[in-house]
Amino acid sequence: MLSYQRDELFWYGALGVLMRPEQVFQRRALAVVSRRPADEAEVAALGVGRIVVEVAAKPAADPSGPPDGGRWQLAMSDAALTGFLAWLEASPPGSHLADFG
Repeated sequence: MLSYQRDELFWYGALGVLMRPEQVFQRRALAVVSRRPADEAEVAALGVGRIVVEVAAKPAADPSGPPDGGRWQLAMSDAALTGFLAWLEASPPGSHLADFG
C-alpha cells in the first residue's frame, strides 16, 4: 500500500504489521525507469490488469542508504499508475526551495 504525502511516498508492506512505512521515497529523488504489464507468474500473485513500474531513486544524503539510491518495482492498477504519475510530476509551488537552503 502506498500513501502519498506532500513530498514523500510511504510504502507499507501488504503483509506487514508495522504502523510505520517500510520505505519512504522522496518525490524529487524518484524517476520512472520502465513500465510493463505483469507477466503470467506475477498475475497469479498480483491479479489481472496490474502494471509493474520500475522506479529509481537518486542517492540519498543519508550514508546508511543504498549508494546508488536503489531501484524498486511497484505493481499497480492502471488508475493507480495515473495517480502515481500525477503525484510524481506535480509538486506544491515552492516545495523545492528548501533544497537550496
